[in-house]
Amino acid sequence: MLEETGQHVDDVEFVDVMTQHWVGRSERGPEDYHAVRLVHTARCAQPTRPVVHDVGGSTSDARWVPLEDLDRVPVVASIPAALRVAGVPVPGTWPQS
Repeated sequence: MLEETGQHVDDVEFVDVMTQHWVGRSERGPEDYHAVRLVHTARCAQPTRPVVHDVGGSTSDARWVPLEDLDRVPVVASIPAALRVAGVPVPGTWPQS
């Protein structure tokens, strides 16, 4: 199976549905944003350089980061929660709630 950054993955398992609603101002002006995310786990036996295929969409960057370094790179707020529901230990400096 090919995932959104061009990685070939297998052992794909559905984990959870996460939703988030946000109302406020962005650089584009007033926004009423509702996200629905399907969280999956998968195995990538031969990682390659990730590619953002959704140019101009909601993803600005994709890269491989060792878990112990993940709290040193900027990520969207849903990443720690998605890791938790997938059973992945999150870096110690991230909020644990």
